[in-house]
Amino acid sequence: MDFKSKKGKKTAIYGSSSSSRSWSFGDPEFKRKKSVASNKMYGAEGKVKGSLKRSFRWLKDKYTRVVHGSCW
Repeated sequence: MDFKSKKGKKTAIYGSSSSSRSWSFGDPEFKRKKSVASNKMYGAEGKVKGSLKRSFRWLKDKYTRVVHGSCW
């Protein structure tokens, strides 16, 4: 599926026009890409959770030291 832009160049809307293969949800390559993206998302989520836990633990330790007098 092509369309002409304002400058007169043809541009493909859905991927390259040379590829005659259509993408479907049953395609093994699509499933692989979806799985890789999902795994990356879980990895990033774990990093954020770990960072928040460490930050909270650091704040809690600092507060406890100040309140109980064993400062720094």
